[in-house]
Amino acid sequence: MKFIELSVEERQDILRRVQAENGMDLQIIEKDWWVTAVLHALFSLPYAGHIFFKGGTNLSKCWGLIRRMSEDIDIAIDREFLGFEGQLSKTQISDRLRRAACSFVRERLQFELASQMEKDGISKDSFNVHVNITSISTTDPEIIEVEYKPVFN
Repeated sequence: MKFIELSVEERQDILRRVQAENGMDLQIIEKDWWVTAVLHALFSLPYAGHIFFKGGTNLSKCWGLIRRMSEDIDIAIDREFLGFEGQLSKTQISDRLRRAACSFVRERLQFELASQMEKDGISKDSFNVHVNITSISTTDPEIIEVEYKPVFN
């Protein structure tokens, strides 16, 4: 049985046992599970070969270099996947490419990520994937937020 399919009480018990072993906060342990679930879903998408995990904090944590929790997952999208091949001028990078990436995240990635998480067995009632829609920026990355129902309040 998968962790997410267990009852709230069973998940709480498992998280408490993990905490007893490593001393981490319960909320951090649970968030680690969700980060892992999102990464699994993200890299199960058909275009996973065009998405790159930049992951500084998460990679440092995997190698035991740090113990703190990462609040985000940094990814990049292959520009050729978005239709940009060859050399790009600074204007093309700062404007057209970023706008294309923004559109991809807003129009496809957020919905396909949520769908893949459901295919991975995570009930759609336990999480919400969304992008906070703002004016399209040529400097800031898009942020996909994954909110989940924690087992501890």
